[in-house]
Amino acid sequence: MRIIIVLQGNPIGDLLALGIQPVGIDRRFIEGSVYKDKEHIPAKDIGYPTNMDTVLSLDPDLTMLSYILDKEYEEASKISPVVVFDGALPMKERFPIIADIVGKKAEAEQLLANYNHKAEAMWNNLRDSGKLAAGETAVVLQYFWNRSMYVMKTGGLAELLYQPAGFAMDAKVKTLEPNSGPYIEVAEEAIHETLIGDQLFVLYTGDKEAKKSFDELVKSPLWKSLPAVKNGNVHFLEDKWNYNDMMTSGMLPDEFPKVISP
Repeated sequence: MRIIIVLQGNPIGDLLALGIQPVGIDRRFIEGSVYKDKEHIPAKDIGYPTNMDTVLSLDPDLTMLSYILDKEYEEASKISPVVVFDGALPMKERFPIIADIVGKKAEAEQLLANYNHKAEAMWNNLRDSGKLAAGETAVVLQYFWNRSMYVMKTGGLAELLYQPAGFAMDAKVKTLEPNSGPYIEVAEEAIHETLIGDQLFVLYTGDKEAKKSFDELVKSPLWKSLPAVKNGNVHFLEDKWNYNDMMTSGMLPDEFPKVISP
């Protein structure tokens, strides 16, 4: 029997990986994703903040909230049973919780085992080919159109990078505290104090203004003074790969070697 689910938040790929098509989602996270044929995912847009009239029209059996905003729990509870989970948890912690909610625990265990095997094989291949040296550190920078910059210690790319078989995190980067969610704001004048790593991974958007302002940043003496920059160890990845749902995470080990290899 099919359960009609509305999902608020961004772990849409967790449900899709489990073979479940929600009827309502925040479609921003589909449009900005790496999913194939994403335009054919039929779920209706519930918007942000969640449009409860749209949720009501979908007549769900279950509404899943990945965070609590204002009175959404109370409003959603008038429409259907509601379950709340922490959408900000790392994928390996959150995915089993979601799978348990929808009765797909065994499937989730197999998918996680497949992912772990795939990621470990990727790291072994990179090490064997000399792309990764023992003890090498890495740092992740998210760059936005308005020139705001953030170090990312969690999220899709970071969760792959900082696996035991992958890169290490510099001790100073470990001490950095987020400003909001996973975002640790970086002032341009302080990049040499925060972008510390043998390898620097830059997450960027396809926005033209972002590219223009980033092109200005890379011409600055501060940027050029970064060890990773001087050593030619800067790598770029579209931020659509930074989601940490199971669908995106499962595809990232195939994409990442292309990023790190010249």
